[in-house]
Amino acid sequence: MTIHTIPLSSILLCDSNPRTGMDPSGIESLAASILADGLLQNLVVAPIQGDKTRYWLVSGERRYRALLWLQERGQIPADYAVPAEIRSDLSDADILRIATVENVQRENLSPLDEAAAFARLLGQGAALEEVSAQTGLSRTTIKRRLALDALCDEVKQALASGAITLAAAEAFTLGTHEAQRDILQRLAAGWHYDADELRDMLLDQRPCVAFARFPLEQYQGTFTTDLFADDATTYFDDVEQFFSLQRQAVAALAEQLAETADWVEVSEDYHIPRWQYRPREDGEAAGVIINLSPSGEVEVLEGLVKRTLNHGTAKATADNPIAPKPKPAYSTPMCRYVAHHKSMAVQRLLLENPRVAKEVAVLGMLRASDAYRCPISLDAHDSLKAFACEEEPPVSYQAVENLARRFSDTLGLQDPQNRSAWALLLRALNSGGSS
Repeated sequence: MTIHTIPLSSILLCDSNPRTGMDPSGIESLAASILADGLLQNLVVAPIQGDKTRYWLVSGERRYRALLWLQERGQIPADYAVPAEIRSDLSDADILRIATVENVQRENLSPLDEAAAFARLLGQGAALEEVSAQTGLSRTTIKRRLALDALCDEVKQALASGAITLAAAEAFTLGTHEAQRDILQRLAAGWHYDADELRDMLLDQRPCVAFARFPLEQYQGTFTTDLFADDATTYFDDVEQFFSLQRQAVAALAEQLAETADWVEVSEDYHIPRWQYRPREDGEAAGVIINLSPSGEVEVLEGLVKRTLNHGTAKATADNPIAPKPKPAYSTPMCRYVAHHKSMAVQRLLLENPRVAKEVAVLGMLRASDAYRCPISLDAHDSLKAFACEEEPPVSYQAVENLARRFSDTLGLQDPQNRSAWALLLRALNSGGSS
């Protein structure tokens, strides 16, 4: 790395820096430090294409602004010699990446600045794992910031001003823009909700008549309404029937829009990841996103162009990280119980075919030996241990136990503790034949 000195006046700010706001007092303090001790760390710049005398600032914007502050007050000249590393090999994506990484690592960006920076980086094709490794932030943290990018402008302003907390802003991402504005108005009117309460409110929303994209006469269920009985406060009682009709209406809308749009995508998420798209420019092919949110509201965005995303990143950021995960159809103990039955059935089939059983046993022993590089100690499958405690174990367990009993009797194995035959046999094998 070679450091050059270039005039301060030859350095220009570009729009790649993710930081949208800086503390003036911090800039003044840094300027005082530079005036007293000089610039202790160089800037990084890139030549402006077609201009041999000027450079884009890549990293070091706080230092650069402090120098401008001194220059504006006549404390340093406009041609002040600035130490800088000149990087001629950087693409626009590289400049954005370096600026983002430096800001995240050196001085905390606001959550919204981080959200915008990550959206731009990933929107240019960067991989989520790469951004995580370079910034030192977890994949989950980056995904939580990206979710903030989908907030309505009013909630973003409330977060930026400190009117709501980051946790509250993350809860807001579970609602549509209309729902976000409604709750924000309540907060401004003096209501108080913590982040968990906001999350529960948005998750518990029922579909209202105002959301319906289908003729109401198609709905055969009942409604619940409040005193005012308007569309926004009249709710469908049969939520399943509502979503069935709403999906049919969305499918019809998608078919209609496909007649004029180049592509149409339908999703059912808490919000549309706007950062994955950009508005089309003149002459560009464009498409439409239709999103049916879990609250039942339909949002349509037209005239969009897909950004070129890393495939893995697009898949990994598809969900809202604070949204509840779908519950499994069966409990963990039930799944384990079913798995034990399946394992016992396989063991029984293997023992009924001795040759295949020997082959499987040898492969298992070779694998264990290679993995641990130590003498092999055989252990029983969890299903054997589970069913040994039952008064009426399954037929497959009884078959395995009966065969183990025949072997132990043939070998003359005795067990004063009256354990299961397979346990007695396993103990003898692991002890080298002695019991």
